[in-house]
Amino acid sequence: MAYDAPIRTPRGLSEFPVEVLNTKIPSHEIGKCHKKNREALVALSGMCRTFRDLAQPLLYHFLPYLPDALRFPKLVRTLEERPDLAMQVKRICRERYSSCGWDIFEQEEIELIKSVARRLSMEREGDSDFESAEDVDISAGEFCLEVLVAMLPSLESLEITLEQSETRSEDPHFIYLQERYDSLGSVAASAHLKHLMFDGDWGFGADNPAITTLLNISPNLEHIQLLGCVGTSGRRVFQDSAERPLRVVEMDQCFLQEDPASNTFLSDMIAHAPNLQRFRYSLGLSWVHEDVNRLLSVPGFLACLQPVQSSLTSLDIDLTALSYEALPRHVLKKGSLRALSKLETLHLDDTSICIHRHEKEGAPSCLVDNIPPNLHTLNLRVYQDTSIWGDLEKLSMEVQRFPNLKELVINVIPQGYKRAELEKVRSVAYSHGRKLAAALLGSSVAFTLFANWEPFSLPVGPIHSDELLNQEHSK
Repeated sequence: MAYDAPIRTPRGLSEFPVEVLNTKIPSHEIGKCHKKNREALVALSGMCRTFRDLAQPLLYHFLPYLPDALRFPKLVRTLEERPDLAMQVKRICRERYSSCGWDIFEQEEIELIKSVARRLSMEREGDSDFESAEDVDISAGEFCLEVLVAMLPSLESLEITLEQSETRSEDPHFIYLQERYDSLGSVAASAHLKHLMFDGDWGFGADNPAITTLLNISPNLEHIQLLGCVGTSGRRVFQDSAERPLRVVEMDQCFLQEDPASNTFLSDMIAHAPNLQRFRYSLGLSWVHEDVNRLLSVPGFLACLQPVQSSLTSLDIDLTALSYEALPRHVLKKGSLRALSKLETLHLDDTSICIHRHEKEGAPSCLVDNIPPNLHTLNLRVYQDTSIWGDLEKLSMEVQRFPNLKELVINVIPQGYKRAELEKVRSVAYSHGRKLAAALLGSSVAFTLFANWEPFSLPVGPIHSDELLNQEHSK
């Protein structure tokens, strides 16, 4: 008897289990997509309609590099025709543009961009054709960027490169975004924008128009990063008095002076962040030739942070771009950190907290008299000529006074020493490290000594307390 094989109906991708087709990839995983991952997603989206619908939202979730000005109109057209994709964009990064005039675009492309801008109510009064863009030297690429930001209702993170402290045509102005916000109010706000990062290799002012505008249209901002900020003219960076849910302020490779302009800037920032939790500042190597006597010191920062001392959980102020001899003489007063009642993580240079650099005979109590009661992690950046070892030993012997302290990290910073001298510095650091490790043995505090000796061919990396003690026993 003949066997009749069952007839199998071809099943398309639409028959995939709904669990597969509706899989949601966490945003932090999407953010990790590198170039090869993105190339794979592009290839996947070209295979069929179902795979396109799966891959395209992931591609548009994070745009790590925007197209150059010449190809920007194509992106604007795609997002205008596919508002579903515009809704998917959460994060964009804008690198530098070379200055370019409007003549690089075809007339059709110019009309497209301007029509989108008009739809978004970005025109200035009496200038529906945006002729003022060329009058104020706004490049074509810059105008496209403004339109792009206005097109993305779900944008959460924006990273922008600024060229220099004096605004140029290559730099974002965002005057049309500001016009839109002034005209429409909260409707034009980027309600989902939570993270802003401004980067500038050549330095930029904190009151750059791009920063001011984006702060104004971001009512729910939680995290701001300024990389390469070289101060401010004293103008306010916020144009309103509304508080933000700002939790994190980071200023890396920056230069702020002890002057009214810097105080105004920081005070303005803090006033809009009444629940600030994390503050970080590091002095940039590019600015160490400036007048270090006018450098904003740790006590100066602490004075500006006074309104948020009850909410701050992490504080990191790094001035080690300067040599030990060039550092300002301003040191924290006894007990000045104890008002930071919720502070859990503290990163400081020893010269900011240790009085013995100037008062050699003082009692070793700089740390035990200053550590906040809730501190969990103390990370000290220590110069090779430091006088703080005695304070560290006193802390290790009285560590029971700080039941919340769980981690002590010492980062030894050698500067300007020859190889033979560094060998001696290493020996001294290890000797003090072994004493601290022995004193903390049996406590709940994890101790790590970190010595960064580059570019010399000496051991680089963290040395934990058990390793230090093993070195002692092996002798």
